[in-house]
Order: sequence, then structure tokens, then C-alpha cells
Amino acid sequence: MTSSSDALGGCWPDARQNVLLRALLAPEPEARAALQDWIHDADLARLDPGSWRLLPVLYRRAASLGIVHPTMRALKAAHRHHWVSSAKLFQTCGTVIDALSAAGVDTLVLKGTALAVLYYDDVGSRPMSDIDIMIPLSQAHQATRVMEARGWRPEFPPDTVIGDAYHGVAMMDSQHNEVDLHWHLLHECCQDHADDAFWTRSRPLTLRGVPTRALGPTDQLLHILVHGVRWNEIPPIRWIVDAATVISVERDNIAWDALVDEVVQRQLNYTTLRALRHLVDEHAVAVPGSAMARLEAAPVLRLQRREFALKTQPYAGSFVAPLEMLWHRHRRMVGGDLGPALLGFPGFVQRRLRCARPNDVPARLAAIAVDHAREVLAQRKLG
Repeated sequence: MTSSSDALGGCWPDARQNVLLRALLAPEPEARAALQDWIHDADLARLDPGSWRLLPVLYRRAASLGIVHPTMRALKAAHRHHWVSSAKLFQTCGTVIDALSAAGVDTLVLKGTALAVLYYDDVGSRPMSDIDIMIPLSQAHQATRVMEARGWRPEFPPDTVIGDAYHGVAMMDSQHNEVDLHWHLLHECCQDHADDAFWTRSRPLTLRGVPTRALGPTDQLLHILVHGVRWNEIPPIRWIVDAATVISVERDNIAWDALVDEVVQRQLNYTTLRALRHLVDEHAVAVPGSAMARLEAAPVLRLQRREFALKTQPYAGSFVAPLEMLWHRHRRMVGGDLGPALLGFPGFVQRRLRCARPNDVPARLAAIAVDHAREVLAQRKLG
């Protein structure tokens, strides 16, 4: 069962990746059998990037089960490599948070940074390639100025992206360290005050001696589910391990009714249902039946189904798909009657595409579709 580099991206794990996931998540007897099968047939030279990111935590699981195999040396080396890499990122993260805090900017760490500290045994078990920090929308301009003053350069001019069309911006320093600065937690919810409740429910966290905050347990799980289930060139199967780990560690602290209420209110219940259904059906993750029943019974708008279909497959050169995706996002944020949403949509698209003039929008949409098609074709040639 080799996970090969022929994989052309994806959203859900394939059969080979599922063996790896069973090795990580199944009870001991089944996990041992899956792990032995996976190691016996694994070709690490052709391993897909999504599976590769799970090697450090696989090493910890294999070591705990007493697995003896020559491949263990490579797994141990992967764990050590990511431990060193993550330690450097944590040092950078602490420096950035310290600088932002000194300027009066509130911070909340996201994704791998928070997960490694709160839910994994050591920082080497949860690889990450960058740092994700959320700051309040009202402090976004100040935060980017603080970082620029310290040598960080934004991917796009902050004035062109801060607002309702972007959830954040990537910042890079001279050493090629990357910090993704978020002023919204979710791509799908970028309206004013969309994140107030997340901040209210957040909890304190100390990172390398520097105080910051992290999402509360329920919101941590919500973020993993909504962010994880989407097509990516690197199959994002790591969300499955992250979600299962958070549910296991926080079994008594996740407010399931509150989670259902939140995703229904944000019109994200269909994505959440599909993600949790996968965890339950494929990996026997302990999700309360009452929560599943409420999600199953919740009304699902056509917008949600179509948006889910779009975000779980590549655009593959389509001119219409990126525009339709923007419409669903805008419609959710505006809410209410269709008329105001239609009137405001052209301006939203222009802001999202950072076009100086409305007439520039069609060419920019076409360029996005062509670029995406080229990426897919390039992957197929590599395969």
C-alpha cells in the first residue's frame, strides 16, 4: 500500500492513505496490523506530500507499539527534522508575538502552532511550514505596520486586502520564514465582527515564555473541520488526525450543541456534517449521536451544497468556478435579500481580485483559471 507521488491533490484520503490513517487512529490491534502493512509496502521516495507530513506522528505511534523495521530509521529522521524545524519556527513566532504585543496588538495562534503545543506530545510530531497568527480586524493595519518595520514583507499591499475580501495576508522575512497574519478565522466569514465570539471564547496560552491566546476547544475543532475539508494540491488528510486528536483530548470540553449552533448560524453545517460523518464512518471517532442527529436534521441551503462541491475539487481551468465561489462567499456574508447582495457583488469581486478598475475583473478571472489549469497539468506530467 504505497502512497505515491502520482497523487494529484485531493480532499478525501485514498485507499492507501487510509491505511496510514488507520495506523494512526485505530485501536492497538488494528493499528498494529495497518502499520505493519503500510511500512512493509511503503516507498518513501514516492510518498505523496500529504502522507509525508504524517511521518513524524507515525514514528511516535510505531515506537509506542514497539514496531521494529528498517523504515523506522527514516521515520525517526523525519521526526527529528521536523522537531528542529518547528523549534526554529516557534522561536520566530515568539519574537513576532512579543513585538505585536509590545505595540498593543492582541494575538491568537492558530493551526499547527497551537495544535503542537496543546494536543501533540512534542512539537516534532505536528510539522508546520509557517506560522499562523490571528489579530483583530480593528488592529490589522497596525499589525502589518509593526511587522513591516521589523523587516517582514507582505504578499500583497495590506491596504488592498484588509477588509471583507481576504481573511489574512502572508508575511515573509529575509530568512524566508512565513507568518500568515489572519484578521478573520474562516475564509467563508470575513464580515465585520465575524470573529468576536472566537476571541471571547479563546483561552490563554504561553508560547516559549510569551503570552498569547488560542482558540477554545470547540472552536479549535470547528476550525479544523471547516478549513480542512477542501481540495488542495497537497492532499490535506492531516485534518483527520488533527480533528480526531482534539476530540480525544477534549472529550469532556467540546460543547457539541454550541458547535452545531455556530455552524448552522454561519451556514457551514453541511461542510461540518460531511467532515464529522467521515470521521465517524471511516475512523470510529467518538462524536455524540445527538450532535450528528442535529446536523443531519439542520436545513441545508443550495448555496452550501454547491459551495461544498466547488471547494472539494480543483477549478481545472474553469472561468466560472472561481467567480461562483466568490458569489457564495459574498452571499453568506451579506445575508438578507438577494437584491443588495447582487448590487454589492461586483465591488466585492473587484476587491477580492485587487483590480484597480471594474473592467480589469474578467481578465483577472481568466488568468486565475488558466494558472490553475497549468498547475493541474504540471502535476499530471510529473505523475
